[in-house]
Amino acid sequence: MQYNKHPLFFDKDLLQVAEALTSLGYGSDSRFAPTLDLIRQKQDEQHRWKLEYAYGSKTWGNYGMRGKPNKWVTLRALRVNKKAYSTL
Repeated sequence: MQYNKHPLFFDKDLLQVAEALTSLGYGSDSRFAPTLDLIRQKQDEQHRWKLEYAYGSKTWGNYGMRGKPNKWVTLRALRVNKKAYSTL
């Protein structure tokens, strides 16, 4: 469940769970800190996040290449960080 992927389907990824928890106000909960650390560790030197899972031909659109920085994953990770750290 820790893949960063886009678009979202029936299976969940770490960012989707983190988005839900921060939206519910759990961003400052100490039990959530390891998840935030893991998300931060996945950030590259240019402050972007890579697409870790691609659906390939299972979707109608092209959402990026696996292993490459991805604007949608980066946007989602930045939103999680913003919500988590704005509640401190």
